[in-house]
Amino acid sequence: MKLLEKTRIGSKVIKKYDKPRAPYRRIIASDAVSEEVKEKLRKTYEELNPLSLKRQMDKFTQELWKAYEKKMKEREKKIQKVDEKLPKDFPLTQNNFV
Repeated sequence: MKLLEKTRIGSKVIKKYDKPRAPYRRIIASDAVSEEVKEKLRKTYEELNPLSLKRQMDKFTQELWKAYEKKMKEREKKIQKVDEKLPKDFPLTQNNFV
């Protein structure tokens, strides 16, 4: 909701709001935006498909998880290599921990 008007009566402030609308709808209704820009926005808006956007987001999320899991496996391997180099009865004291 966009604030249209604010009036003060003594210590009381009265606010009047516009009807709630999406930013796209506000731009289309605006006189300050040229018809050329509005037409580009209409074309873009009509081409948007929420289901395909959701599928793309899911695909990218899965790729991120795969990259994360790969990185964590590499870290585990490095840690195992360090553990293998240490003697089995290696005391972890303040002077010699990894």
